[in-house]
Amino acid sequence: MIFQYEQAETLIEQTITQIGKSPLTPSVIDSLRKLFPDTPYEIIYEAIDIAQGTIHARQSGKFSEKYSDWLFTKQTFEQSTSDIIAANHASKFENCESVLELCTGSGIDTFALASTQKAVTTIESDKDIAALAGRNFHLKENTTITLLEGKAEDIVPQLLTKTKFEGIWADPSRRTSEGKRKSLSAKDYQPDLNWIMNISHNGIMGIKISPALTLEQLPDGWVREWIGYKNECREQILWKNTGICEGTVSLVDKNAIWRPMHKKVSPFDILISLNDAQFLVEPNSCLIRCGYLAEFYQNSNIGLFDHRIGYGISNKQPPDSPFLSTFEIIECLPFNYKLLQKRITELGWDKETEIKKRGFPELPDEVRRKLRFSAGDGRGVIILSQHEKQKIVFLAKRVK
Repeated sequence: MIFQYEQAETLIEQTITQIGKSPLTPSVIDSLRKLFPDTPYEIIYEAIDIAQGTIHARQSGKFSEKYSDWLFTKQTFEQSTSDIIAANHASKFENCESVLELCTGSGIDTFALASTQKAVTTIESDKDIAALAGRNFHLKENTTITLLEGKAEDIVPQLLTKTKFEGIWADPSRRTSEGKRKSLSAKDYQPDLNWIMNISHNGIMGIKISPALTLEQLPDGWVREWIGYKNECREQILWKNTGICEGTVSLVDKNAIWRPMHKKVSPFDILISLNDAQFLVEPNSCLIRCGYLAEFYQNSNIGLFDHRIGYGISNKQPPDSPFLSTFEIIECLPFNYKLLQKRITELGWDKETEIKKRGFPELPDEVRRKLRFSAGDGRGVIILSQHEKQKIVFLAKRVK
């Protein structure tokens, strides 16, 4: 374990410097071995993993400046939430005196929880990740976090008989034992999601899972919240014993929340003719994930041109909404490369023209490579989709 090595911090910082100057090559490894001749190979490679994860974290813009001295492995960086979203998680526990966290990971959520609670006990099964998180907490001179190493399934039953926690937060690993990434099976989470959801606890409980994971039925009392950040659906949170309602969508960077009323609205109920379409809207992906897009559209006087496609249309400009991107339709055509090329040439659109798609078999970059754009500064938006199983294209201008 690298943090049992006396020169761990020096080795990691030197490795960050070496890799930051050039890609990881055998010569870089040789250079590190010369600088630290008495260091075992496995410690060198552990330093490389931490250096790569930390470099990615610092360059990603995912974390604020106060985490500039935080260290990550490649795994903990990939699975970490941004500190802005972590603060959103922690806000649900702000009235709790003590919180139990399962799966410490990089410690970003742990640190956010500790900023609103008097005491956080966190459990991490991987000894190397636990040591890295412990280093990060120590660096911040935090005294309210208790870090326990071991399997949550072994520790939690005994811990709950001795200690009362007002809240429980979990961010289970989304890697299977075979090393697969972002598993789409509840059983592949570690600990198992069903085990976490069945912990006997009367206080607030929250579990962060992939937005791509579909759970057909939740145990009684559990609801889903969908977290959006920078126009992406970043997380699905399972909550219990909070005021959050099923299907809530929260855009944390826009301070916007939408709560469905759970009306029984079918996509077929809001179908309208393409002939009436003057504006097209693209919903935030959280709205699609939450399962209540038809209700949102009906409340906003927006319709669908195809029940299988998430784009909405309207005969008048929809009101501004943080949940929608709006485009004014110039025309809608059957998709044909020759016809599309003719029209974008006539419109004088340049290479900065956006190409978007939903329900269309080709990727935007594939379509772009087959088109020629003008040298001027005119630009628009090409929106590829389908209607009644036929490929169509909207030529539009972005409104917002």
